[in-house]
Amino acid sequence: MVSNSFTDDVAVCPECKHVNALHLKSLSYTLTCTKCSTYFSTDPDNEINVKFNLPFAPALPIGKSGTFKGETFTVINCSVKRHKKYYFDWHEYQLISPSKRVLYLSEYSGNWNCFERIQEEEALKKVKLNFEYKGNKYHLYQRYSANMLYGRGEYFTDMFTESPDTQVEEFISPPYIMIREEYRKNTYWYFGAYLDRNELITAFNLTPNQLPKKEGRGYTQPFISSFKKDTLIGVTLTLVALLITFQIFFASTAKKEIVFTKRFNGNELANGQSYFITEPFDLKNGTKSLVLEVNAPVANNWFFGDFVLVNEQTRAEMEFSKEVSYYYGVDGGESWSEGSTSGKAFLSKIPEGKYHLVIYPEFSFSNKEFTIRVIRDDWNMSNFWSALILILIFPTYYFIRSHYIEEQRWADSDYSPY
Repeated sequence: MVSNSFTDDVAVCPECKHVNALHLKSLSYTLTCTKCSTYFSTDPDNEINVKFNLPFAPALPIGKSGTFKGETFTVINCSVKRHKKYYFDWHEYQLISPSKRVLYLSEYSGNWNCFERIQEEEALKKVKLNFEYKGNKYHLYQRYSANMLYGRGEYFTDMFTESPDTQVEEFISPPYIMIREEYRKNTYWYFGAYLDRNELITAFNLTPNQLPKKEGRGYTQPFISSFKKDTLIGVTLTLVALLITFQIFFASTAKKEIVFTKRFNGNELANGQSYFITEPFDLKNGTKSLVLEVNAPVANNWFFGDFVLVNEQTRAEMEFSKEVSYYYGVDGGESWSEGSTSGKAFLSKIPEGKYHLVIYPEFSFSNKEFTIRVIRDDWNMSNFWSALILILIFPTYYFIRSHYIEEQRWADSDYSPY
């Protein structure tokens, strides 16, 4: 340095004359006096002299070292900045490795981002509100300038002077973030991502209470980080396609063998008798499904039956019931109807053997007839719909929850797509 107050190793505070060791050596352009908190420059032509009185203790102390991506980084400065339009504060840290690689950390309400400068590619020169970069779609989240309220440590530039005149744009594609800074016709790009506080605790060997308490969800914090939305869509569509394939296969290979059919009339019941017993019928070819079809000529009334399927060899019984109702009419000149004159009961995994049915019918006043048909090895669509619902439960929850979180994420942005 050309001034007697500065060398590559030390800088003398112009206010209190304290000798400050320069850890960045010749790279240090401005710094804050460790004794009186005066911000000044090592450049004799820069007469910046600012006294910081803000009571602030950095979560990451100056000189603290931590390991990121296999490299050791040391904290060289910490700044408190305030949004010039909305007047909220956040904290920024700069870190450097022995290889002179620089990382930037930002913290707001206990949520952290980590990023570093990248070269401005040709595609980035045309960026407006939205763009795609390396397979991710980015959207402008905020555009601002900020004042520097506090600084501690050493800086490569005059952060205090430059910050208010630097136009900053932040584009997000959670968990990733890209930042464009423009200062005096110079453009700088930064690429980064959301930083989990546990990773920070591990990197710097901290305890949780040494970091600011996390409040809310960070604007780059991902909803679920273990997989991407496109992956979930792909897996879901694959499962649905497999389900449809199985449905077509089983429906086309089902024999749908009619093993019994008969028409009944309630007037045929003897005095005091309340049930019918069918003739025996054979179920063959192992364990398969069974469908009981019930048809009753009801009109503005109903039919109900309790059924017992009895295995004549083992005497095993299976009870089930089925109701058929059909109503219609005219209301306000419009015809309407509901229900049906037929219905089905589906029984799965019925072993082969000789069976009969015991039927306990309940008739309405105007109908005393019904017909049943027993079909062996039929495919029931209810299995398909049940499986489809199970497949779609998690994706439905995911996308509803994801949409809600995205709305909350963009609530504080002037450029919300919601």
